[in-house]
Amino acid sequence: MEKKILITIILTLVVGLVLGAVGGYYYGSSAGTKNLRDVVGLVFPEPPQEIFAVSGLVKEAAGARLVIETADFNDYLPHTDGTPAKKIDREVFLSGATKMTLLYPASIDEKGNMKQETISENDIKVGMMVTVKSATNLRDAKTIEATELEAIQY
Repeated sequence: MEKKILITIILTLVVGLVLGAVGGYYYGSSAGTKNLRDVVGLVFPEPPQEIFAVSGLVKEAAGARLVIETADFNDYLPHTDGTPAKKIDREVFLSGATKMTLLYPASIDEKGNMKQETISENDIKVGMMVTVKSATNLRDAKTIEATELEAIQY
């Protein structure tokens, strides 16, 4: 009789340990994945859903039409293979209402303000860094109607 009780207790303990190990493995791996996503989200937050300004390099400049190379907001996490983030081309359209400014970061006045001057679309050249602003959301836009453009003169 004592032998049956001892075997029952041992079997109960073994079954309990196996069930606990399997349950802990599945619970721990799903909780660990969620915690990892939370940590990655803190270190590399997703870009906002509404973006009204983008910066990029001018690849083409033809009058009131520009093509700029900008970051792809959907490719914001670091790549494990070390490759750079994806870039996309956006077509920018300038109008008479577009405010265009050339900034000179190397020329600072006594108040700490950067030298700037108003320019026209003909002053924008391939290779310039520009920031384009728009009244519409630019997050996934391939074409942009610019309300403001700032170019940087190095």
